[in-house]
Amino acid sequence: MTASPATATTARGPSAEVIADLRRARTRARVDLALVTLDVVAFALALAGTGGPVRFGVGVAFGLLVPGWALVGFVRLKSLPLELGLTLATSLAVVMVLAQLMMTFHLWDPEGLMVWLSAACVLPLTLLRRRDRRDAVDTARRGRR
Repeated sequence: MTASPATATTARGPSAEVIADLRRARTRARVDLALVTLDVVAFALALAGTGGPVRFGVGVAFGLLVPGWALVGFVRLKSLPLELGLTLATSLAVVMVLAQLMMTFHLWDPEGLMVWLSAACVLPLTLLRRRDRRDAVDTARRGRR
């Protein structure tokens, strides 16, 4: 029985493909952790009603990354830069559509938007984090065989 290239190990260790898969899985797990943290911080800052440059920076980063990654992260493309580009576009689209709906129905409340959007994104981000950590561990085990 021959091993597939993805699970093959050489005399010196795991194959280059396994190493690339491990790097990809670990990077995704780190991105997931960073975005879950950003989501929780944005939620806390919005609930507390704080302002200033920190809140502005967190709000911009949140609006550009979190809603999109909560949707695009499940797609699992082979290219992380492509996923991040789609994340940015999806985030902007989600935030703009929600803001437009709030203005249309005379419910405009930027802090409320951040609170509700961050609350809606925390579950998908947590599920992505859990899945990607599990994948990183599985890939590391596969590389040791």
